[in-house]
Amino acid sequence: MVRRIAENAQDVIFRMSLPDGHYEYVSPAAIEILGLTPDELYESPERFRECIHPEWLEYFEKHWRRLLDGKAPPFYEYQYVHKNGSVKWLHQRNTVIKDDLGRLVAIEGIVTDISERKRMEAALHESESRYRIVSELTSDYAYAFRIEPNGDLVNEWVTGALVRITGYTAPELTERGGWETLIYREDLPIALHQLEELLAGNANTVEYRVVDKNGTLRWMSDTARPHHSPDGSRITHIFGAVKDISGRKRAEEQRRNLEAQIQQAQKLESLGVLAGGIAHDFNNLLMGILGNADLTLMNLDPESPMHSTVQDIHTTAVRASELVRQMLAYAGKGRFVVERLDLGEIVKETTQLLEVSISKKATLKYDYGENVPLIEGDATQLRQILMNLITNASDALEDKNGVITVRTGVRECDRAFLRQTYLDDGLPAGTYAFAEVSDDGKGMDAETRLRVFDPFFTTKFVGRGLGLAAVLGIVRSHRGAIDIRSEPGVGTTFRVLFAQAAEASEPVVSDSTAPCTYRGSGQILLVDDEASVRTVGRQMAETLGFQVTTANDGAEALEIFAQDPERFRCVILDLTMPILDGEECLRELRKISAEACVLLSTGFDKREILARFEVDRVTGFIQKPYTVEILAEKLHGFLVERE
Repeated sequence: MVRRIAENAQDVIFRMSLPDGHYEYVSPAAIEILGLTPDELYESPERFRECIHPEWLEYFEKHWRRLLDGKAPPFYEYQYVHKNGSVKWLHQRNTVIKDDLGRLVAIEGIVTDISERKRMEAALHESESRYRIVSELTSDYAYAFRIEPNGDLVNEWVTGALVRITGYTAPELTERGGWETLIYREDLPIALHQLEELLAGNANTVEYRVVDKNGTLRWMSDTARPHHSPDGSRITHIFGAVKDISGRKRAEEQRRNLEAQIQQAQKLESLGVLAGGIAHDFNNLLMGILGNADLTLMNLDPESPMHSTVQDIHTTAVRASELVRQMLAYAGKGRFVVERLDLGEIVKETTQLLEVSISKKATLKYDYGENVPLIEGDATQLRQILMNLITNASDALEDKNGVITVRTGVRECDRAFLRQTYLDDGLPAGTYAFAEVSDDGKGMDAETRLRVFDPFFTTKFVGRGLGLAAVLGIVRSHRGAIDIRSEPGVGTTFRVLFAQAAEASEPVVSDSTAPCTYRGSGQILLVDDEASVRTVGRQMAETLGFQVTTANDGAEALEIFAQDPERFRCVILDLTMPILDGEECLRELRKISAEACVLLSTGFDKREILARFEVDRVTGFIQKPYTVEILAEKLHGFLVERE
């Protein structure tokens, strides 16, 4: 299990023997992160050191020497030059392995690509620098009020940048009724409390918003102190200075957004590795359950008393596989069938499911926008987004009468807006189609909004699992964004945005829903390290008319295939195996026969896996767990078309 997780981890995991300095093991992630294959590192351990950025080489070697001396901290960070020329930030954590005599025998370590985190930290530092500059350059203006013996306040004078900040001259402000007429209505109690404190003899500083002549909200910092008469019997004046701190407030908001993005990126990174490892093993288990149930149903009399029981097993296995896809979606790796889609049509197609998912006290309304552009995405996953958002909106009503509104529309998004959304990852400004779910329920406070996408976080007595975390992952895999508006007691609006489809994209015509009746012949080589997968896979293929030879791993598969390559019409190749994995096996198969039909079989997402392979090396892809009908469709599509 540990080895499998290492094989599928996003980080580079290695073990180096000492004192010879040769790598005993390097995980496949080295290809993407380092630009080097494990084989290259096995043959030449110095390749890694040669790629360290020249400015960081001395630092790296110093830490490495101290590590061998037992004096270095267990981790350090440095820059590395990838084979493609890009400069990456790497975080390396090492563990020293000693024998019973206390001698160093090996170093085990994990190398993580932290380039994205470093980028966000640099942006955060730049934001803080801008805030300091804005604060230093913002001009103040000063004022003085005279307090008459009867308690009236008289504006004596105002100097400085009053016009620049508010747009009003001193006479205009007096004509309006004074400074308090500019204060934003919700913040007026803050200013009134400040005045009460001043009249009580206490100096203070407060922050509040004002509305300038153009109707723009500006943040002000107002510092004031009282001035007493010579005999100290009463307060005669209030002197103060006001600073426009709008720039600082904007910078603080940007900083909070960046911090939230960094935290979210770290959550996605760590949970994505965990979800991927679990999904692989779980899909292998489901392959045995679903496959055997499928085969049993094919051979079982529909009138048999066991038919409904086996059907329940089949249905449960399908639902379990959907849960695995949610886990992969949370990791941002669950996008499967990409086609041009109309968000309005997706909503209409899901209407019946939406209506049975909500409380009986909720009224569901639809508002379809006009001229909404098509987007590119996976229809099944977009329906999953709608279902989760609708369910959440229904729960927010708390068994009270309420309205849930589903809207579609189009919006021109600039970078300023996209930076404030969830999942902004340098999304380009442009035209975005959106689907929006609003409710008039209990709403959320700021603390809840910050945690709303955490897995298994809920404000209800019983949670529903991944929920909004899956929504976040799906949107992330579609390169979209989420905008949330919510106030306690008012309600919540989730708006999910997707970039419009490229003009050159062609719509994908869905396949017929008629079951595949394909029957084949000839030999198939089925390669998988899980005995249950080999057994059920063999039975499925034999049901379709094929003869099947099985192999436990890539090395055994190569031995069998090399004896008579022309014998096999197709190789169904598992991706993750010990000794020789699917990627290495595929490379060697192509050397033996460049024309061999090879179907990759794995529990991971097609888009994510195929990105690791050269297009001409892979004939096709079949995702676990699959049924007899799916296997028939795949074999028919790839074997018949090739003939």
